[in-house]
Amino acid sequence: MIKNNKCDSCGKKIENGERVTIIIRNVEANTRVKYPNRMHLKLAEKAIEKRAFKAYCEECLNTEDYVCSGIGH
Repeated sequence: MIKNNKCDSCGKKIENGERVTIIIRNVEANTRVKYPNRMHLKLAEKAIEKRAFKAYCEECLNTEDYVCSGIGH
């Protein structure tokens, strides 16, 4: 599925079991779901096979800098 196992930012080799952040491009959002304030994401298997995502090691992209936990915000 992944053509190489390197961070898309720094090029560091990503080791087995290492935690990474993945950004998936061109995902279709379906907001016509049963529950309010929720959505389903649609992604074709072929998009993953063609590596339609970017992989980042924790040093290059720390989600804490971008995503709040929702607690107290």
